[in-house]
Amino acid sequence: MLAVASSGEVPAVLPGLGQDVQVDHHLLAAAVQTQVEGLFGMAPGQIDYLQAAHDLETAISIVHNHPAQPWLAVLHRWIPWATAAGWQLREARLRLANTCYEPIMRHVETCACPSDLSLTACLRRLIDPRTGKAPPRERLLAEVGNQIMAPETAAHTISWVLYCLATHPEAEMQLLKELKGAGMPCNGNIQAATEVLAARFDPLKGLAYLDAVISEAMRLYPAGASASPRQTEKPTMVGPYRVPAGVVVFPSLFVVNNYSGSWGADAREFKPERWQAADAAIDSVTGAPRFLPFSAGPKNCIGLALGQVAVRTAVALLLSNFSFKPAACMGKHEDVMASTMLALTLKVEGGMWLTATQRTG
Repeated sequence: MLAVASSGEVPAVLPGLGQDVQVDHHLLAAAVQTQVEGLFGMAPGQIDYLQAAHDLETAISIVHNHPAQPWLAVLHRWIPWATAAGWQLREARLRLANTCYEPIMRHVETCACPSDLSLTACLRRLIDPRTGKAPPRERLLAEVGNQIMAPETAAHTISWVLYCLATHPEAEMQLLKELKGAGMPCNGNIQAATEVLAARFDPLKGLAYLDAVISEAMRLYPAGASASPRQTEKPTMVGPYRVPAGVVVFPSLFVVNNYSGSWGADAREFKPERWQAADAAIDSVTGAPRFLPFSAGPKNCIGLALGQVAVRTAVALLLSNFSFKPAACMGKHEDVMASTMLALTLKVEGGMWLTATQRTG
C-alpha cells in the first residue's frame, strides 16, 4: 500500500510528527493513491486523495445502514435533501464521481492500449464474449469504482496492526529487531527504508515475526469481519444446527477468529507467538480452519496476495520510521473496544487516532 507510486515518491501519510493522527484515514488516502498511480498508471497530482478518502468513508458509513433500514436507501436516493445524512451521501458521491472516478475513466479511455499489465491496459483489452466488443462505459466504471473501494480493508488492517504494536511495546521491539536483521534501517530515514523495500518484489516475505504480528492482529480485528451471505438451497447442518432451505446465512468471521472454543481462554489476547506452529490456523480438535481473514473457498478475497504484500510493506515502512502510541482521545483499551463498529470493515467509530514519533537511530 505504501509502495513507491509511479512518481517514485512514497505517498504522504502522516501530516505531522508528535501529533495525533487519524491513521486509518491517511492510510486509506495512501491506498487510493497507490491504486490510481500504481495500478492505473496515472500521473501524480490529478486527484485529491485525502478528499477521496473522506468521501469514501462518508458514503460507506451511511450506506452501511441501508440493508437494516431499506426505507433510508429510497429516501437518500430520491429525496436526498430530506435528511442531513442523505445530503452528505449525495455530495460525497458527486465528488467521487467528478473528481475521482471520471479522471480515471478519461485516463482509461485515452490509453493507447499497450500490451503491459497495468490495470488501465487490461481494462482497455477487455472484450465482452457475448458481443465481441468492448464493454460499455458503465461496466468499466463499475470496475474502476471497485478498485478504489477495495483497499479499504488493507487500510484498516494496517491501522489495527499499528494499534496492537502501540499497545504491546514488547512485540514492537521484537519486530524492530527482525526488521533490522532483514536490512531495514529503522532510524527514521524514510528514503533509505523505501530503497530497501523497492529493491525487489515482496522483500519482506519469510519474516516470521512480522507475519505472526499481522496474523494475530487480523485474527483479533479482521477488517473483513463478516463473510458474504449465502441462502441455503436445501436443509443444511451448520455445526449442531439444522438450517431450513431458503434461509440467508451471514457468517461472522470475527466470531470464528475469536472463538475461545478454538483458540483457548486467551482468545482475546494479542499473542503473536501463537503463530509459531505451522498449523496455527487449524483447530486441533476438529481439524477445521479457525482463521479466515480473507474468507475461504472459490469466492474468497480476490485481492488476497496483493493485500498481503501491501500490509507487510506498509507495516515495515511505518514501524521502521515511526513509533506509535494511542492518542489520548482514544481512552483506554476498553473504550476502543466499546467504540469498535462494523461498517463494511471493522473500524473504530471516530477513527483510529495514534501519536506518531519519528525514530532517530
